[in-house]
Amino acid sequence: MLNLPSVSLSIPKQINLNLSTINNFSHKYLPIIISLIIASTTILIAIDISVKSTIIKQDVPKEIFSQADELTFEDAYKLGHARYKERDYESAIEHFTTAIKREPNYAKAYINRGNAYYNIKQYDAALSDYNRAIQINPSEIKAYIARGNVRLVLAEYSSDPDKNYKDAIEDFNNAIRLNPNEVDAFIRRGIVHAQIAKYSGDSQKDYQKAIQDFNKAINLNPSKAEAYFQRGVVRYQIGQYSSEFEQEYRQAIDDFNKALSINSQLPKVYLKRGVVRYELAQYGGKQADQYHTQAVADLQQAAKIALEQKDMENYQQALSSICVVLGNTPLLSLSENKNQRQLFKL
Repeated sequence: MLNLPSVSLSIPKQINLNLSTINNFSHKYLPIIISLIIASTTILIAIDISVKSTIIKQDVPKEIFSQADELTFEDAYKLGHARYKERDYESAIEHFTTAIKREPNYAKAYINRGNAYYNIKQYDAALSDYNRAIQINPSEIKAYIARGNVRLVLAEYSSDPDKNYKDAIEDFNNAIRLNPNEVDAFIRRGIVHAQIAKYSGDSQKDYQKAIQDFNKAINLNPSKAEAYFQRGVVRYQIGQYSSEFEQEYRQAIDDFNKALSINSQLPKVYLKRGVVRYELAQYGGKQADQYHTQAVADLQQAAKIALEQKDMENYQQALSSICVVLGNTPLLSLSENKNQRQLFKL
């Protein structure tokens, strides 16, 4: 659930881009970029029309709408789930609130309302609901995981992020204590360790803790694509500061490959794999052209799938990345650090 930082571009000064190659790629792929922009606009208009025209969904009885003040707990709870599934989070909050009024000690209603608050970035309200759910039922594993996720996000805006990270780890620890096989708790705790590593005086130690958690998640569930994806991201981050960066980058690609073999409809994985391949291409070698071609293909696929899924954040990142790979120089930001390998900030 964590929103990773936006794409940030920087290319080492020592890299000499081949302008003829860039021009060839630009002529070849520019029509595709334009087509993607037009398609995205069409879809956004269609989404707007669809949302405005949608009043009643088939899984919610029509009579519920005319009896809002008389909703039972069951009806309100069902309606909250229906609206949440439709991503109408404000309506979901309204109906979960009605359910809570009917049954104020039902922990799952607070968790679900908290999730709706989380999705509209009302993090303090979400945190309050998760706190209440845990107060009602201290054994509610999902509440600990959800609260840990909120605390991880809040750390990005906090004057004391260390406390938020510490509290998030404690929540994931509690979830693991209640269920030692809770895969999501290991994945989320690994993400926290990776975040801490970015600001730690001993980043390698924290990155290794993250790797250990992702390894544990994979051992528990080898079909969990998210675990491979997050481990790949960490290996890429380790490679940015390692003399063995090529090895780390290739291991990252291996993890992204595994994630996509499990679920081929993950735009963020294509996006990150394209980024890593493009960086490898910039360092030359026999496979440079191959990596460059693969990077373009990955970024195109990321944009295509994100657009189909109405995932505009990853679509915009993929589109921007395509422009960079094709040599749209206004988007480039040259690094002052000659040793910096980071092109995109993941």
